[in-house]
Amino acid sequence: MSTDSVPIENSLSPFQVVKSAFLNTNKHFIGLVSDISFILLLFICMFVPLWVWYTKTFGVNSPIILVFEMMMNSSLFVVILFMLSLCLFNRINSSSRKLTLWGFTKEVSWPWLVEGVKATVIISLATFCFIIPGIIKYIHYAFFSFVVFFNKDYKEGKISALKHSKELSKGLSWWILGIYVVAPFVVSNIGSFFSKIVFSQVHSVWFLYLFLVLSVYIICLAFAYLYSILCFMYVIKDQKRMAGSVEIMVG
Repeated sequence: MSTDSVPIENSLSPFQVVKSAFLNTNKHFIGLVSDISFILLLFICMFVPLWVWYTKTFGVNSPIILVFEMMMNSSLFVVILFMLSLCLFNRINSSSRKLTLWGFTKEVSWPWLVEGVKATVIISLATFCFIIPGIIKYIHYAFFSFVVFFNKDYKEGKISALKHSKELSKGLSWWILGIYVVAPFVVSNIGSFFSKIVFSQVHSVWFLYLFLVLSVYIICLAFAYLYSILCFMYVIKDQKRMAGSVEIMVG
């Protein structure tokens, strides 16, 4: 049983792939927002009271706050990734087979965790060898989640998710860097900057709570938009090998 990546047959240029990904994201994004907002807001409303309490107790620059923010960001990333991938697939899937949240999570959680640990170890080791190799590996593995979620060859054990992700990323590295690395970094730092200002100036717990729920929700929607573009880039590149019949705009 081979685990080598399958050569990508795609006549579109990198610019056409990205352009099509933007067009499809713009077409479906309002629907995706309506699909994911309830669960997203539920998770945000669970995290924000702890954030307010920790910050009021330990101070805005405490290491505990930094650790909590990292845990919160990681958890919200997983929620957005799973919910967005599931809802997006159901929206573009032209077959009668629709995925349920429970069925999808049960099917992909373990392989996604295993592949994620592999990717994290490799990226971490590459990062220790100066920063640039780690960023390159991070870009190479940008599509691995979607390979685990949707690629029928991966589900049959024929390919490696990490190797196939690297193959899919060829020609798209600069676009992935901007969409998957730079833009989320800028958005999260802008959010962190304003949250620290508000925490230092405002003392009303209820105002802080409402402000943070709204601001984190907006930031999460920005992330969802970026991940949606990335997901459509994957769909366009790997459409023939997806476990389902999808209909998207290409060109």
